[in-house]
Amino acid sequence: MPVFLYLIYTDLRYLRIPNRALFVLFCALALAHLPTLAPADIPLRLVGAAAVFALAFAAFYTGMLGGGDVKMISVVMLFVPLQDIAAFALALSVSVILSLSVIKILRRSRSVKALQWRAFNDAKRLPLGPAIAISSMIYGPLGDFAISKLGAGG
Repeated sequence: MPVFLYLIYTDLRYLRIPNRALFVLFCALALAHLPTLAPADIPLRLVGAAAVFALAFAAFYTGMLGGGDVKMISVVMLFVPLQDIAAFALALSVSVILSLSVIKILRRSRSVKALQWRAFNDAKRLPLGPAIAISSMIYGPLGDFAISKLGAGG
């Protein structure tokens, strides 16, 4: 999904996740998911996303997450069924480990540092937008596989 690629770019380049891009993400996910979403599932999705938002906001308040990361994960969670949260959490965990490892390695490269992208030059901050986007892109097409073959989510 192009909006995920844009979110990865902006978080790596500027350590920012623009609200307008999150609105586009919400609209794109809504168009993709709402036609097949049972009306009875909507309150459960809202509760699940609210719970994730509350936890992420607490992490933001303590300085562990950026505000854009909180908003992005909350938007994505609106479209993850509650029974699939374990599968999505697995995809997110793997994506966080891999993306942060790659960023840490690339920070050592002079040619990458010369790009002047904030994610590679700000040693105190690590962008989570790429991990959220990657896990969302992986989970979307592979969600059913993860649930049925790996036994995640229910």
